[in-house]
Amino acid sequence: MTKQLKTNNMATTKTLYVNSEAVESELRALQNTLNEVKKVKQYLIDSDLLVTPGTIAQACEKQFNIIIELSKEPEIKEMQDFEAKVGFNAVLSEMTMQRIQSKADALNQKLLAKLPPMGAFAKHYLQYIDFFKLEIVPGVREIFTEKHTLKADAEMVTQHENLVNSLNYFFKLYPDHSINIILERLYKIDSYNRKCEMKLDLYDPQKIARDWIQLRANNML
Repeated sequence: MTKQLKTNNMATTKTLYVNSEAVESELRALQNTLNEVKKVKQYLIDSDLLVTPGTIAQACEKQFNIIIELSKEPEIKEMQDFEAKVGFNAVLSEMTMQRIQSKADALNQKLLAKLPPMGAFAKHYLQYIDFFKLEIVPGVREIFTEKHTLKADAEMVTQHENLVNSLNYFFKLYPDHSINIILERLYKIDSYNRKCEMKLDLYDPQKIARDWIQLRANNML
């Protein structure tokens, strides 16, 4: 118990609000994204393409760089073997590379055309998915909770809460007074020096404690 109290006293921030609804909304969006990722994986399998964590992740972002480069490798190697035998020809090499790239671009467009769609906010949640296991990474709820938690300096919050409590006390104590009148009775504000003082008039309306000597001299006490 003593150790726990010590830890709390050393805290520099204080939680003011946790948006639990936002946390749950993000968790649902993340689950939807995971389901979409699984559809993308199945698309790669059905298309007889390389299925790895990397190719799945790229496809989820509408990219097929790994797959496209692999598709180019056989023809590039064939060109290189040909050049090794007959020698390098700049014009022929450029034409061959243009043809290879054209085929690669066509493949890329074909893959994009039938790629399962990802939600508009999927890009925000892909980082929380384990593409090896196709699972949500551990600790996500805690991450989202922290994201949607409002915190502030503990000392400032404590002072603010004390002020709110005191105002509520006086508002209840003087139900027939307007809020502005109550505030004017409570505080003396120096706007130029940015200072605020308690008005003692509330506690000593006739100034008996503060002007005792003068009142006695005037035979008023």
